[in-house]
Amino acid sequence: MQIGSMDGESAGDFPQPSPKRISLVSELTTSIGADMGIVLDNDCDRVVFIDHEGNIIREQTVLGIFAKYALQDNPGGNIVSSIVASQSLEEIVTDAGGQLIKTSVNNVLNEIESNNAVFGGDEPGMYVFPEFQTCFDAIYAVVKMLEILAKEDTTLSKLAGNVKEYNRTGFTIECEHEKKDEVIETFMDKFESGDNINTIDGIRVDLEESFILIRPSRFEPLVRVYIESKSASKLQELTENVKKIIENV
Repeated sequence: MQIGSMDGESAGDFPQPSPKRISLVSELTTSIGADMGIVLDNDCDRVVFIDHEGNIIREQTVLGIFAKYALQDNPGGNIVSSIVASQSLEEIVTDAGGQLIKTSVNNVLNEIESNNAVFGGDEPGMYVFPEFQTCFDAIYAVVKMLEILAKEDTTLSKLAGNVKEYNRTGFTIECEHEKKDEVIETFMDKFESGDNINTIDGIRVDLEESFILIRPSRFEPLVRVYIESKSASKLQELTENVKKIIENV
């Protein structure tokens, strides 16, 4: 296993895994024939997993792997993630008889504790195992991944291959603070249909085989947009439409 954490910065800076650092560990993983590579941030609450072929495993895919195995040991348990959660994660949890609780990005830890969740996590690469402690713990996530790999006698790439990955994009659009409420109201009016709208953190609209999430930044003059679809063409269509709606507000 190849591990990368620091690249010369002071540990007090808590740098996030940069593309440069991730690329370096990916190259080292393949060059030395390691089974897995991992990249940690310096305060060890975030981890990036890399398979033996140097492929970065999607964070939503890792969430799906951990959720699946948490529910094997705790049938019917609660899983907590943020409103950013993939449709794939929801399918995994539902198929295993559990419940996925989607909360605001800043409230994942509180919801894990208040709902006695058996697992929780969120982007970017932050995972919580309440059996050990209720905080984001990259070291424990690595240990848990090694445990799963050993029990299943498999590779990380095969584990990841068992989790569906849908077409997904995320981007930001400039938006003045005074227009952010109007953006949310515009999407509320456009997709007014009850259960498919979640406003716990911005607005998430769940469509047939797709979702749109608009999250206004609290501090910057912009909105963050996440779109996922089981169809690549639908993803492109939704992306273009969402950009036009926001830019025309």
